[in-house]
Amino acid sequence: MQSLKEVSNETETAGATPAKASKPAKGNAKPKPDESSSTLDNSPGTGIAFLPVEVQTIGVEEMAVIFRKQERSILRDLSQAPDRLPPRLKLPGTRKPLWLVTTVATWLAEHQGSAATSAGEAT
Repeated sequence: MQSLKEVSNETETAGATPAKASKPAKGNAKPKPDESSSTLDNSPGTGIAFLPVEVQTIGVEEMAVIFRKQERSILRDLSQAPDRLPPRLKLPGTRKPLWLVTTVATWLAEHQGSAATSAGEAT
């Protein structure tokens, strides 16, 4: 099974788009600063590794990869069956569903045997 960091990196590289070529400045317009001069490493494959693991977050796209579901299924579960997902991170002033990586990892570890147990009870 892949770690959350590997899944996050795969998701990011799969959705990565090539950088756009900057257009030459016209007239007296100031050229835009080069994005590569940023202090954060946003290159493909780096994921969210620059943040401490305690504050790394993942969104619906990454949750869909982890749970092998479609994004709309994650959103539906979030509103109609929240017990099927780990507790989400609720930030003031935002409605975007986010989860802490550590919360997801802990929740998955706690529920690892429950699927096998419930499948055994059904037979």
